[in-house]
Amino acid sequence: MSSKNVPRRMSMIVLALCFLPAALGQVALQTQRLPLEQRLQIMEQASARSQQQLHSYQWIEATTLTIDGKAKEPKQSLCSYSADGHLIKKPMGGSGEPQISGSPLKKHIIKKKLEEFHEEMAQVGGLTALYLPLNNGRLKDALHTRRVDYEHEQSAGFTVIVNDYAKPGDQLRLTINPDSLQIQRIVVQTYFDGPQDSLTADVRFSELADGTVYPSVTTINAVGKKLQIATVSSDFSRPVQ
Repeated sequence: MSSKNVPRRMSMIVLALCFLPAALGQVALQTQRLPLEQRLQIMEQASARSQQQLHSYQWIEATTLTIDGKAKEPKQSLCSYSADGHLIKKPMGGSGEPQISGSPLKKHIIKKKLEEFHEEMAQVGGLTALYLPLNNGRLKDALHTRRVDYEHEQSAGFTVIVNDYAKPGDQLRLTINPDSLQIQRIVVQTYFDGPQDSLTADVRFSELADGTVYPSVTTINAVGKKLQIATVSSDFSRPVQ
């Protein structure tokens, strides 16, 4: 390469870098100007793509259970997907039920409380499963058959609110990044037997280096049952083949 061409090439590179932010901004602006229906389609496709990309990762999930305001020791699991697409969670460290000791009456009382606790946890899990993890097929159907409202914030993007998603009077709120059209937050407001026995779920999303968007922090709160479940996903890596 001739030394005479070096300054010229450097000038072209600097010029290209100067125009790059403007070009990216133009793409983002074009995305925001798309019809709402088209933006929702892109959101569905992006969500499905990230979900599929997660199948090539493993990660650590830490779950903290809070009962009546008292947080228990976090439990960790190594998570990955099987070849047939099922999520597998392998407990890390100690697990299992605590040993029950004491008089027969004390053992009976503790056993009864454990049964009630497991029943409540099953109820929380069953209700949450109607909403999370997000089912793309069900979401697509709900967007066309349920009442859908929209909220727009200049900095935080826009929020899609699906009413009566799984139960009458519930809400599924999806906050969408205005540029990438990726889901960045999900909020669920629902209930067990009646509106007074509520359950809320709040999912915050993060992004990996390859663009895969994943639920990084999930908080489920069953106020009437005095239960809160907080889950943090981290340490993503590719499994060694």
